[in-house]
Amino acid sequence: MHSKSRLAILVVSALFVAYALVGGMLGTSDDSEVRMLKELRIFSDVLSKVQSDYVDTPDLNRTLAGAFQGLIDALDPQCSYVAADAVPGVRERNEKYKAGIGVILAKRFGYGYVVAALDGSPAEAAGLRSGDLIENLEGKLTSELSLAEMQSLLHGPEGAPVELTVVRSRNTEPIKLSVARRALETPPLQAKVLESEIGYIRIPDFFAGAGDQVAAKLRMLSSGKLSGLVLDLRGAASGQFDEAVRIADIFLPAGKQIASLRDRHQKINDYVATDEGSDSAVPMVVLTAASTTGAAEVLAAALKENGRAELVGEKTSGIASLQKEMELEDGALLVLTTQLFCTPGGTAIQGENAKKSGVQPHQKVPDEGFVTNFYYQNPNLSGEEQYSRLLQEVDNLQLRRAVEILRAALKKAA
Repeated sequence: MHSKSRLAILVVSALFVAYALVGGMLGTSDDSEVRMLKELRIFSDVLSKVQSDYVDTPDLNRTLAGAFQGLIDALDPQCSYVAADAVPGVRERNEKYKAGIGVILAKRFGYGYVVAALDGSPAEAAGLRSGDLIENLEGKLTSELSLAEMQSLLHGPEGAPVELTVVRSRNTEPIKLSVARRALETPPLQAKVLESEIGYIRIPDFFAGAGDQVAAKLRMLSSGKLSGLVLDLRGAASGQFDEAVRIADIFLPAGKQIASLRDRHQKINDYVATDEGSDSAVPMVVLTAASTTGAAEVLAAALKENGRAELVGEKTSGIASLQKEMELEDGALLVLTTQLFCTPGGTAIQGENAKKSGVQPHQKVPDEGFVTNFYYQNPNLSGEEQYSRLLQEVDNLQLRRAVEILRAALKKAA
């Protein structure tokens, strides 16, 4: 087939797919269609000039795959496009291997972004942390990989290492890590008494049955005198949204809005608290971090916006959504966000960009002054020693602030 004929077919196919995808995101108003058609004409013009004027004959399949990946990456951090020739490898790894390193990833700034390293995971032991950018994964630039491909590459034989190159703030050079894969276990909930009348529950994962375990831990703590509760959601980055709703139901009075789930047609499913097992009396503080994501964000938002708890810590990651896998006609794989979780007030937790996403705490802890002073006071520690010490001090500071808030509430009530 003549090269110009092939180009015409490819352009028409590209425009059709792009029109369908972008049209679904923007809606079908006349203004949107006019704007979209204008952009598609520009896309066609660019592709035509690449074919006719670029110094070498381009690989149009690769060029179009890159264009599609760029389009999908621009939607949100959870979407993926996997070219047809890469799909079998992705599916095979996911089905064959269950061992991994326990890291939650997103696609941000064009690279793999660490949302959280799970409790007790190889990733946590290796020092991976929220905010790290993965520049290279298993010898491949993450800027050239979709999120689905990155997640697949993390799977492999038990004990086999994952090779990573990590870019981290305050580090002048990239860090090379080798992290051994292993089968991951769900960490248990923790419950204890911090001090007189103040209890503590940490939820590391929203696994099936987490809600029942929280209810049981709460009964255990309440067997003594419980006048305040710290609910720790820092690092809670995986699990089922239904469990978050179940736990919110424990703490909210009947009839209170917990969350809603909406799609592009504005079809809304509401989650409302029932009167079963409600415990809405004990003052609460919820601890959040940048590594608090998904189901944990739904719970944090429900307790915050209903005035049930004071939130202390950092803004959450802003990734609370559901995705759907779709196979395209040529065998390519598309993963699109199709539903968003919203707060009781109707705000999507996963906004249009990182700044507009996440759940803000009532009290941001630590503040910038604390971090600046820490580095000023610890100049002789190595970069890794500094950061590990800082994380420990921040954890302790956040917990102390939570206890101070509860103490003040108890004093006021006395």
